[in-house]
Amino acid sequence: KIREIHIGKLSIPLRKPFKTALRTVHSAEDIVELVADCGAIGYGNAPPTAVITGDSQDSIVAAIRDILAPKIIGFDVDNLEGISTALDGALRHNHSAKAALDIAAHDLFGQRVGVPWLGHTCGHCAYCQSGHENLCDEPGFTGYHRDGGFASHAIADAGFCFS
Repeated sequence: KIREIHIGKLSIPLRKPFKTALRTVHSAEDIVELVADCGAIGYGNAPPTAVITGDSQDSIVAAIRDILAPKIIGFDVDNLEGISTALDGALRHNHSAKAALDIAAHDLFGQRVGVPWLGHTCGHCAYCQSGHENLCDEPGFTGYHRDGGFASHAIADAGFCFS
């Protein structure tokens, strides 16, 4: 079950900048942590882009702290559909705040079932060769590049699973 939710400002440098027509993002910031009753932590982030979403850092924090977090505390980590429904029904708009919690819930779920978001790496780039597979140039992500993100059963590479 989701026991508590923490919101913090943490800057994690991106290996490759994320570019849009409006800006170039060099780091992931505004980190959300979902803490399960077993002590596992799921991470998500919510970049404010006021000109597109209407969300500011302050509105994201307030939406999570005051409205969204209380709606999902106590949910089973396995109930991703219920978490998503609760977030969607809690308030209109605020897509960045909802996305941060949704990402963190999926991270927590992936840890619980032993199938992480990172589901495949190329094995031959400089990052893979140096033991930094999380920075792989050609990663495969569960539920994005690979089926299984919302499946009741999944086939996963054993080398990328844990218990």
